[in-house]
Amino acid sequence: MTVSIGRRELLAALVGAAAWRLAARAQQADDASDRVSASTTANSLLTISPGREFTSNAWCYQRLAPNAELDPNSALITNRLVSDMRAGQSVLYDSMGMPIWIVDPGVPTVPVKVIADPGPWTDQLTSQFAAVPLPANFLPGAPTDSEAVVYQPSTHKLWEGWIWEKTGARVLNSAGQLVDEWSVRWGGHESDVRGSDGTWAPQPPSGINPGMVAAGIHWISFSITLGDLKQQAINHPVGLVIPIGTRRSDVWNHPPAWRTDGYPPNVGPDLTPEGAIFRLSVGI
Repeated sequence: MTVSIGRRELLAALVGAAAWRLAARAQQADDASDRVSASTTANSLLTISPGREFTSNAWCYQRLAPNAELDPNSALITNRLVSDMRAGQSVLYDSMGMPIWIVDPGVPTVPVKVIADPGPWTDQLTSQFAAVPLPANFLPGAPTDSEAVVYQPSTHKLWEGWIWEKTGARVLNSAGQLVDEWSVRWGGHESDVRGSDGTWAPQPPSGINPGMVAAGIHWISFSITLGDLKQQAINHPVGLVIPIGTRRSDVWNHPPAWRTDGYPPNVGPDLTPEGAIFRLSVGI
């Protein structure tokens, strides 16, 4: 059975800084067991689960304490965000989307070319993207950022990529088939997502904070999935994507964020730093 869910603009808890669209794309599931099946389309996770996707104490599974300390600029940040929304600034954009591809263990692997400036991070990512299980009908999201996640639950491996593009060349996959070559310009790889804390913490040997999201946070840690909707409960923070002009770019480490976009330079006590977590009032 294939179920398609239309994109919805959903107010949420975790702030990003580019125009990404949160969407549950399409998912194939077995009617008897709700097991995600072969990737014949872009799939959404049923739902993330502690110990399977990230450690049980990962940031996305930790509830804010009722008395959690507020940011000193909480009122300014909240008022600015609400004011911008009321003024007509869209929080989420229809022009961008990002699929999560769930792949079975039998999907052939293919080398993905890394197009980036020479350096230890490029060398590291080139090695990590040397064998990616891309389905035959793989496509990234909308062309502005052309992002996608490839996740193989059976091996616990995950890849994130920014600016997925076909190079025009052809390469051999692990099944000996000649297929289109894909490239990425930025991204990250988890050899075992069960050991991640839900962020792209610095990885050896480069010490770089990888991952496609500017904040350095795993996309699936804050994405609304088909499973979330089916169970009528979202047991994790939800990503909120705001216009670049509304985010603060001089705060470079605001857990769970490891970094920020940094350009154009935006500084102000009423601007939202990446990684900020909002507690929403009941009934919103």
